[in-house]
Amino acid sequence: MDTIRTIEQHIVTHTSDIIFAIYPNDTHQDHRYSSLAVISATRNVPNLLFYSSVSSIHFLPNIFVDITDTIDTKLQAIYLHKSQFENGSLDEAIRGMARNYGALLRR
Repeated sequence: MDTIRTIEQHIVTHTSDIIFAIYPNDTHQDHRYSSLAVISATRNVPNLLFYSSVSSIHFLPNIFVDITDTIDTKLQAIYLHKSQFENGSLDEAIRGMARNYGALLRR
């Protein structure tokens, strides 16, 4: 409950009407639990949008944002979670996901 209350407080403080959360169907337990907390905390927010990670399962996007100009910034932000990358880099996986979603738009 503390996590949900903390998220609710941030929503109120920042007067958020759009929230982005990781997709809940994910193999990483931290992703699943944080997504469920956000879902609970945003019950009064008009727009909750999900994004995928390399560990998301069966994610079917219907809104796309071109991140060509910001993918390096995205990678820098992801790598702030240093403990998650002890076994190597995710650069290619993340860039590959971005290329795949870009290819979906060109169909």
